[in-house]
Amino acid sequence: MLVKKEQIKSSDKRIKFLLCGVPGSGKTTLALSSKRPLLIDIDEGVDRVSVKYRSDVDKVKTYDELIEDLKSPMINDYDTIVVDTGGKLFDKIIKAKVIEQNPKNGQTDGSLSLKGYGAAYVLFKNLVAFIDKLGKDQIYIFHANEQSNKVNNEDVISYRLQIEGKTRQEIWNDMDLGAMLEIVGNKRVLHFKQCDRYFAKGNHGINGDYDVPTLTGSNKNNFLTLLFEKYRQNIADEELEGNEELEKYETIMQEGHRIIEGACKGEITFDRAIEELSKLNFVSTSKQELLSE
Repeated sequence: MLVKKEQIKSSDKRIKFLLCGVPGSGKTTLALSSKRPLLIDIDEGVDRVSVKYRSDVDKVKTYDELIEDLKSPMINDYDTIVVDTGGKLFDKIIKAKVIEQNPKNGQTDGSLSLKGYGAAYVLFKNLVAFIDKLGKDQIYIFHANEQSNKVNNEDVISYRLQIEGKTRQEIWNDMDLGAMLEIVGNKRVLHFKQCDRYFAKGNHGINGDYDVPTLTGSNKNNFLTLLFEKYRQNIADEELEGNEELEKYETIMQEGHRIIEGACKGEITFDRAIEELSKLNFVSTSKQELLSE
């Protein structure tokens, strides 16, 4: 189906967010600051979250069990599905499922074959699409591994997703946003700008670094709720601005064609037509298009 660009509406889209960081940086608590979250606790770490910031939890052991729970009518009570962690989802749930589907997807040592990695990514992609159709935001938490690399002949600590095989890069392709949560001094900072030290992914005005507030008894754990609202509002503003510019463009093109047609019919001189064209408030490519005619 062909869709005109002015008909594309993305401001109500569901957000897919990858959150990574080292153990102890507060990833789960931050993920639960999303709107009405359900925690898929594959990592079995909800007990490490302060009691007042916990959410409802779904404890699953198999892929089929996960899908069954996501199909439950009770899922309507939640706006966000939080998977903790993506690495455990891949290692414990998805890997077991693809080997069950086809033993050739696995090897004798229990790891995946090359074919198995491809099948595992497809299954992950299908899971993301399934949750998306449920109308839920998605947050995938990943532990980050520290690696020492040389950058300009200096040792630099970098971070990569803790996940088996080469799937880590492909997983990023399915995400709208991705950020590295890091403790800098006495603050927690959420990085959306990619650099040599870590992968990240920002767009629609969500870029750069964000200080994550320290939670106290007086403030709510709603950081990601507000951030996702801002993301959607930014898209709505961009679409509104684009539609307004499109309307101006079409009005100018109609006026320009009227002037050019008048000159061609001899109703006005070509000098007069050029003068009138020069007075138009051009937007986008309207000037180049009209003057080239």
